[in-house]
Amino acid sequence: MLPYVDLVIGSEEDAADVLNIHAGRLHIEQGFLDIESYPNVAKMIIQQFPNVNKVAINLRESISASYNKYSFSNNEI
Repeated sequence: MLPYVDLVIGSEEDAADVLNIHAGRLHIEQGFLDIESYPNVAKMIIQQFPNVNKVAINLRESISASYNKYSFSNNEI
């Protein structure tokens, strides 16, 4: 599907699991996300799929099974 879309929304885990693009020093279990590397992840996605012109990487912090914080990385490429 990715060759046919112009907007990609996903997490750093999605980029790693589906595209084998890794977001720096990722340690989800320890609560560490290397969000400074997200613009590079977005650039690699755009390089791999020229139709894509926007990438949004979501950030989710699980507080408990029923409560999560959800946001997006807002870095411009």
